[in-house]
Amino acid sequence: MPIFDLDAVTTALDLAGTFVFAVSGALVAVRGRLDLFGTLVLAGATGLGGGLVRDVLLGDVPPPGLVDWRFLLATVVAGGEAIASWAATSWISRVAAASVASSTANTDAVVRSSAVAGEPVVVRCAR
Repeated sequence: MPIFDLDAVTTALDLAGTFVFAVSGALVAVRGRLDLFGTLVLAGATGLGGGLVRDVLLGDVPPPGLVDWRFLLATVVAGGEAIASWAATSWISRVAAASVASSTANTDAVVRSSAVAGEPVVVRCAR
């Protein structure tokens, strides 16, 4: 009796790769300010696209990405995770910008916070 099932290992690695590529597609969609549907479509296209092309070229028809529901679930979870992480980081940057602006002694502080996560918060104080 084998210690592990080789099919299960390859399926797990394939699902992990699908998830990682779906996250990268979803992050591009979030940076491009797409809505929920656009983010999920781009995550699905990025996550499943490469595997579908690979499977068709290798003759594995129908591709597991279209037959197995776990691949679609991996892309949906990746898209949701990207949106949730963007919302959390955007909220944290807005709170940080507001606390920096309120802690300045001068009331002429100008705070510009971008909605895109990763951009710097600029605080200018007139002295």
